[in-house]
Amino acid sequence: MTNEDERPKAARTNEAAASDPSTTGSTSNSGNSDHRVSFHLQGALATGSSSHFHHHTFRTRSENQDAPARFKDSRANEQAEKLREKLREKQLSGAAQNLPETIVIPCQGKCRFTNATTSTSPPSSSEGGNDEDSSNMSDDAADEVLQRFLSSVSSFSVGSVASDSAVLMWDELDIEGCVYSVTLTQGKTVSVLEDVETPHVLGELIPGTNYSASVVAKLGSISGDATDPLTFETLSTEPSQPLPPRPAGSTKSSVQVKWNASSPNGSPILHYNLHWDQGTGNWKELHSSSERQYKVTGLTPGTEYKFTVSAVNELGESLRSEEGSCRTAVGTPNPPTCIYLGQASETGLVMRWSPPSDTGGAELLGYTVEQETEYGFIVIYNGEAQECHVTDLSRSTQYRFRVFSRNVAGQSKASAVVTFTTRAGLPPSPTNVRVEGRERSDAALIAWDAPVLEGDQQILRYNLKVSAVKEIDDGYSGCVKEFHSTDEKRLLIDGLLPGTLYRTLVTVVTAGGEGPPSTPFIFKTRPVCPSAPAPPSLRTKASPYSFNLQWNPPSYLGGSNITKYTLEMYKDDWAQMYMGPDTVFLVSSLLPGTTYKFRVRCNNSAGASLYSNTIPFTTAPAPPAPPLNPVVVNKGPYAANITWQESVTHGAPITSYTVEMCLLGGSFQEIYNGPGPSCVARNLVPGSTYYCVVKANSAVGPSTPSEVTMYCSPPAPPGVPANIVLVESSESSVTIEWDPASSPSADITHYNVCFNGTITRCDEETFTAEGLESEKPYKVRVQAVNTVGSGQFSSVKVVTTSTPRPPPLPVPLQLLARSHNSLKVGWSGPKLVKLFQVQRAPVSGEEFVVVYEGNKNQVKIGKLLPDTEYKVRVCGVNSTGLGPWLEATFSTEPMPPTTITKINRSISGSSVTVYWQVKDKLLDSEVFQVFQTVDSEVFTQVYEGLEDSYVTTLPPDSSTSFKVRVKRDVINITHDVSNSDVVAARDAVPSCGPFSQTVHVKMRGATTASADNASKGTGQVGNNDSKSAGTVTELEEISDDKYVIVFILLALCLPALLAIFYFVSF
Repeated sequence: MTNEDERPKAARTNEAAASDPSTTGSTSNSGNSDHRVSFHLQGALATGSSSHFHHHTFRTRSENQDAPARFKDSRANEQAEKLREKLREKQLSGAAQNLPETIVIPCQGKCRFTNATTSTSPPSSSEGGNDEDSSNMSDDAADEVLQRFLSSVSSFSVGSVASDSAVLMWDELDIEGCVYSVTLTQGKTVSVLEDVETPHVLGELIPGTNYSASVVAKLGSISGDATDPLTFETLSTEPSQPLPPRPAGSTKSSVQVKWNASSPNGSPILHYNLHWDQGTGNWKELHSSSERQYKVTGLTPGTEYKFTVSAVNELGESLRSEEGSCRTAVGTPNPPTCIYLGQASETGLVMRWSPPSDTGGAELLGYTVEQETEYGFIVIYNGEAQECHVTDLSRSTQYRFRVFSRNVAGQSKASAVVTFTTRAGLPPSPTNVRVEGRERSDAALIAWDAPVLEGDQQILRYNLKVSAVKEIDDGYSGCVKEFHSTDEKRLLIDGLLPGTLYRTLVTVVTAGGEGPPSTPFIFKTRPVCPSAPAPPSLRTKASPYSFNLQWNPPSYLGGSNITKYTLEMYKDDWAQMYMGPDTVFLVSSLLPGTTYKFRVRCNNSAGASLYSNTIPFTTAPAPPAPPLNPVVVNKGPYAANITWQESVTHGAPITSYTVEMCLLGGSFQEIYNGPGPSCVARNLVPGSTYYCVVKANSAVGPSTPSEVTMYCSPPAPPGVPANIVLVESSESSVTIEWDPASSPSADITHYNVCFNGTITRCDEETFTAEGLESEKPYKVRVQAVNTVGSGQFSSVKVVTTSTPRPPPLPVPLQLLARSHNSLKVGWSGPKLVKLFQVQRAPVSGEEFVVVYEGNKNQVKIGKLLPDTEYKVRVCGVNSTGLGPWLEATFSTEPMPPTTITKINRSISGSSVTVYWQVKDKLLDSEVFQVFQTVDSEVFTQVYEGLEDSYVTTLPPDSSTSFKVRVKRDVINITHDVSNSDVVAARDAVPSCGPFSQTVHVKMRGATTASADNASKGTGQVGNNDSKSAGTVTELEEISDDKYVIVFILLALCLPALLAIFYFVSF
């Protein structure tokens, strides 16, 4: 075995190869194609040597199918041989009777091993050898024969060679339990794959590498000779993926990157491509060469960089390696910057600083502060904060400090030495700060009392801080002005603003520093008059009758709030329009299209300001005023002349006038729109009352309507009748109609119809001319007449009489009702058909018979046979004769069942017999139905049959009722909807006759028999039956007719009883 990089990675699993080795250009090695082995174990079984063959016979291929492949060397062969010897000894010591009588090992030939105790006939010569040789064969001879057979593996070939795989194939030996091993050689590396099947896929091979392979067949511990080795070479491909780059060294500004060589996979590596990421996420190519290391310079200290590498040969570029990280070395940081004194007291200092601009590529760990003493600089602070508090110092003394910064690489150089001084003792505050002299608008004389100092301190100066302030909840704020006074205890502050609040603070400065300020002193300068405000402006667009004005406060208030504004307007003279605190005002009651001038001024506590600049505004134009005095003059029944006076323009010229008129009770309609102050109204309705208004129009819009003027048009004759149409035409007459003529001023009395030169008066809008010739044209004109006079004739209308023709077909013919001896049919006739004829005939084929002729649209056909089909047809009749026939087939209902004419009952003990009689003899399809009710009003069928009596038993003290009817099964014929002559179905439908009279029976118990009871009621028979039953029963009957009679008698007697009761009561 060589090292792991050069050792081939052989496939560990058995996979089926789908490719044909003959199509992949494979090489093969063939052995013997037919090797037959046949011998007997006559004496071998006696010695126990047959146990060896028993062991191999029952070792099937499925036992080794999933066994993993394993490598085998010479040492493993020795161990296997030892195990084989132990197995033989164990088999020889076993019982021979447990072996099977016949053990068969199938192979390419035919090998049969027979137990000597059961085989008496010697094998034939065709099965190989003689009897004596077979019986005397030893174990070594048998192993030798089996070894030669296992050496006969043929057709060993290799195919489907790829860059990392190949397929080995061979012909399997036809023997049970045979396994195969493959020996794969690559250089000095030899690998053995155990228990493999054909075809076998060799995987994980090295691309571009020569391999040698051979196959060995095994059966138990017996192995055949290996096949002749086959040599093949895998295909070359791009290099393998390199390992990640690694750092080989680094400085603060550079790193040395190194990587291992990649497997060339059969083609020499030309160069390597190095890529890097500088922390932005974008990978860029950095270097390309055949070297396997590279130094990257110009980097940032303490920064991590990522690298990947890929190899390139003639076949392409490999995959990039995994990411490798390299970090530059860390340097010491720069010293801190901007060291300043944060706070000083009489016994301490607070010094602060900023971090260095260069931290050396690593995170800062902290700062060190050193203070200069008589022994040199000593450390007084180590920490991460950027400030240091130094205490226990002397008053008004200078101290020197320096600061260092540090990281993991070490400490920086010292910063520049800084000097800070502790503060001396502070003086107290001045008192009694005040304003002296008169009040001024731009200045103030501030005075104060000097404080009492301790010891020999001398006042160097006074500092005054004056700020303009505004009053707020938590104090004062404003721009601060500083003033200084050397020795005087008063100071004139000028440059102040009028009417402004100021706050004054006074401090004393000595050698020990500036003392605390005095109590704040607030004063206010005198206000002055404000400046003139800006001119007014329009808040909204000017309207025709008002201005909505606004103005801004003055830019300078004079130190006092504005108390009021004064707005003045000029038309013919200045007039005050508004006075008050608001800055908006609506000026109303103006004229449209008129120019006005405005100015404004303001007042504060000091007085009034100057007026603002004057500014003019013009009101918007408005619609014109309504026209005056419209006059309507008559020009006949259908026209009128309208005039009016021109309107006031209101700032915009009049473009047109609009005239609208309406009838009494109607809505106004525009009849004129033009520039002139007059117009003519046309198409008026004579004898009508009109109302007229006029409006003036400008670019702004229309005016309001003028006053309404009423006008009555004179009456006129009616108009011309219109829309004369021919509504009906025959061969001897025509009928015309027309629309009523317009006559608004008077009612139309009649119409004059000029028909073919003859004028006829007509009171309605229709006219019929008779006695005409067929197919001849006639001229017609119509004139309307009212109480005023006659109107004009209409235009000539030509009408023509029609040619005689048969009447149209009536539709549809429907069955309205039917019985067993009649049919009622109906139809819808055309409007012009006034006469119809109906005929009928049996379906059996008889001739049609006229059953009706008249103007009705329905008829009842009687005297028909029951349950019989008839053909019925109808047609229209006119002067030309009969029209087309409309025919249909209908059937009468079956004859109703026979009627029960008489019903009776008899009683015998508890037995009741109901019997009845019929009007006619029963038909074959008829039966009787008996219905009975017991203590209930609901009848239930209790009998159906041909007998004309019914017997039942009733308990004592019970009541019941009976009624009977006849039922018959009738064949119902259904005709097709689309064709009444076609029978669609014949169904048996039960048909029942009317019920008989109801017979009421009431049973009651008795201890003795009575002849009177036997004689009551019709149909009672047999006293002997009553005695034998041991009880006497009574039968009572009240028919339906008797109930009706009783009810009528009660109804007649009730009024008489009521009258008697009323008379007795009063």
